Amino acid sequence: MPVSDPQLDQKLVERAVGALFAWQKNLKPREDQLLDEDSVLNFHIQVTTKRMPEKLQVNPVRIHLPNPLYTGADVCLITKDPQREYKDLLATQGVTGINKVIDYSNLRAKFKPYEARRQLVSKFDLFIADDRILPLLPKVLGKKFFATKKLPVSVDLKRKDLKSEFAKILQSTFLRRNLGVCNDVRIATTAHTAEQVVENIITATPEIIAKLPKKWANIHSIVIKLNGSSSLPIYASLPDAPVEPEVEAEGGKKEEEVEAEVKVDDTMEVTEEKEKAVKAPTKKSPANKSPGKKAAATTPKKEVKKGKDVITPAPVAATPSSKKATPAAKKATSAKKVTPAAKVAQAAKVAKSARKERSKA
Repeated sequence: MPVSDPQLDQKLVERAVGALFAWQKNLKPREDQLLDEDSVLNFHIQVTTKRMPEKLQVNPVRIHLPNPLYTGADVCLITKDPQREYKDLLATQGVTGINKVIDYSNLRAKFKPYEARRQLVSKFDLFIADDRILPLLPKVLGKKFFATKKLPVSVDLKRKDLKSEFAKILQSTFLRRNLGVCNDVRIATTAHTAEQVVENIITATPEIIAKLPKKWANIHSIVIKLNGSSSLPIYASLPDAPVEPEVEAEGGKKEEEVEAEVKVDDTMEVTEEKEKAVKAPTKKSPANKSPGKKAAATTPKKEVKKGKDVITPAPVAATPSSKKATPAAKKATSAKKVTPAAKVAQAAKVAKSARKERSKA
């Protein structure tokens, strides 16, 4: 058993494979099932990415398997015209395991009806095609090949060592990349043992991830399933942390600049309140006032009314709070918000005038 990838939990993979084998044993055959069709089910790995690829990859990517899918399988080779030339080529290089060779012209002529194509796709387990005619085949083969996931894989028939090339193909599975986020790979069959299925999954998954853009950083989840079964997850990535946008206030200022200005505003308000408290007049002792003014302010007036003296209370002197504010105080309280530099200059000016007044007093 190979060493599992750190991103995968081997015990979780073993549990998932065991659950799928148990589901397959309890599976009842469908009423419309023909003969032994679908008696052997395929294990699939489905890899979901976070982002779609930018470009479409037409050619399938080869993924090596320690336990091959096509041991003793029926294989069909589709070639250019004429097919006799390529049959002789395979015999010359000692290539074995190819059950049928058919060229492109015969494929179009003999397998044009739907029933003929259905029989062809059910007769062979693997289709291999010359890479020079591979782009022409999907239209000729039809939807039955798409539905059964048996589209041909490519081979370069111009290579010198064709025996080794065909051996590598029969030992591999294939990743067909598309423009979506879901990538499906056939990884094993129910003809394999549970240990062989787990070994294929542990070995092939890192190779599949390596062929996808941004590798593990772009993987959202990985599940395994059988034909018609539920998907069992074996890997799931954590959600990305949200990126907080940089908040900007009115006028294009950043949040830090706004906080700095608010601090300056608070400092200026405290300074203005202190200046108002300094400018407010305090009650002076009687010794500081002249005797004449004090007598004028406190001596009651006498009125003569019908021979009686009536004392009229003297008018109450204005309290310090009722006095009008100085022009400097008015200017400080009614000043509009200005820039921080102007506020600092204004605060310095007010403090200077306050010191002068205290020195005079």
